[in-house]
Amino acid sequence: MRNSITENEIESIALSYLQHLGYEYVCGTDIAPDGEHPERAYSEVALATRLRNAIDKLNPHPHSPSRHFVAKVDERDGGGRIKKFK
Repeated sequence: MRNSITENEIESIALSYLQHLGYEYVCGTDIAPDGEHPERAYSEVALATRLRNAIDKLNPHPHSPSRHFVAKVDERDGGGRIKKFK
């Protein structure tokens, strides 16, 4: 009898749960720079366009703090990390 769960099983459970909540699953290789529908560089931590669209949908007010956060995401440093949010 096994008393552990693998990383692959955890990922599968999490993806299933998120899809059940209405999130869309997109394979990372499809949105990679050389994929079928490129959306990011390998160095990017966040999908800034998707993040910006989601925040606009959730909070469309043009002067909201969330818009400021998206601007900070766009100011990533050279390593693709998000700078500290102020």
